[in-house]
Amino acid sequence: MTLHPWAKKWKRTAQKILIALEHELKAESSGQEVHKLSIYSIPIKILITYPEQSQIPSLLQSYEQIINYSNDTSSKWLIIFGIKSNKIEWIGYKLIHGKFLRLQEDL
Repeated sequence: MTLHPWAKKWKRTAQKILIALEHELKAESSGQEVHKLSIYSIPIKILITYPEQSQIPSLLQSYEQIINYSNDTSSKWLIIFGIKSNKIEWIGYKLIHGKFLRLQEDL
């Protein structure tokens, strides 16, 4: 294997990508990011985007369709929505059996 000079300097190279993260400012185009993530065989996939509260159900449904169509059954998916108001409220969803379920806050 030929190493890039930077990799030779540190004597290490990436052997396997374990986590992929996509950040999309425009929630309307975040489905494209989910599609990109679904192509790769990576154990953990994370999307961060900033929808309006009213957009969340339709976005989650479209993400589920993309992921289920891609037959990506072995990856763990995390969706993080930043809802803008006076401050950003973070809401997380995890894919379980083909459906995104909201993560609960610690009490």
